[in-house]
Amino acid sequence: MIAAPTGNALIAAARLRDLFKSCPWMEHAFKEMGQHRYAGPENSPWVLEYLSQVGSFADDETSWCSAFANWCMKRAGIQGSRWPSGYDLDAKLRHFVADSAGFV
Repeated sequence: MIAAPTGNALIAAARLRDLFKSCPWMEHAFKEMGQHRYAGPENSPWVLEYLSQVGSFADDETSWCSAFANWCMKRAGIQGSRWPSGYDLDAKLRHFVADSAGFV
């Protein structure tokens, strides 16, 4: 029989429960801990799955941070950005700000 959490473990469990309520995609992110792209020519099937949420990619060499966030958000029923990496989002925002500078 497994003992119920006490002390710090109980506090940590309560904090995670609160986090999952306010940020439901984080529950999916926690379950994916340890996934990574593979070095060399072999591709990680998990990274390719994350990338499939934002386009079609032949390998896991693409920056996949935003794709992972999109994957987690989709599982939580939330629409993500549909951009594969944070670099893409940053570039689009910089372009938008530069284009909008005269109208602010």
